Amino acid sequence: MQSLSKEEQHKALKDLKDSEKALKNDRFKRYFNAILTIVIAITAFKVLIGTINVKALFYHNAFSLEINNIAVGITSKQELSKDFIPFFARYYNTYENKFFPGDNFKDIYEIEKNNSYLIKINTYECFYQIRGNKTNCENSGTKQIEVLNVKYQLKILQNNEVLYDGDFIEDITPYIKEGKYDIILTHKSNDITTTLKTTIVI
Repeated sequence: MQSLSKEEQHKALKDLKDSEKALKNDRFKRYFNAILTIVIAITAFKVLIGTINVKALFYHNAFSLEINNIAVGITSKQELSKDFIPFFARYYNTYENKFFPGDNFKDIYEIEKNNSYLIKINTYECFYQIRGNKTNCENSGTKQIEVLNVKYQLKILQNNEVLYDGDFIEDITPYIKEGKYDIILTHKSNDITTTLKTTIVI
């Protein structure tokens, strides 16, 4: 068998390397096109359909709010949001309610002018009296058990101007003078965001 010359060997080696390089480039192009197709499909899905919301049940809590030991009404919104397929689908549900003293909810609660203003928020879970298992707080025949160490965020506004925005503080005297104030408390736990709001006037 006739052996190849050095030039022929060099050419054969170069052809082999060129062939391997072309194969790698072709493989890279196919991978790139596949990834690009997936990205385009995901983008088109998000634009046309958006996120799929799957309604999920969760237990609603009860709340009470006092300022200077005077109970005031609050509106509550509890929102469950949990992704189970990121960017595509999530468990979602919203529950809104009002908690207030007396027979009627008021949009604004009058607080007597004082030297100090102390705020207290309580959160409750509800359980059936007989069976003892947890349930929603609007169900009848339930007992309320206070949830301790709930860490709220507090925001105080007057005429849409933020006077305080931070961790919950009991003594809000430095931020309350005279006029109308919106008090908003928020808390997030176990994929449930709670927002409580009341409006007072001094």
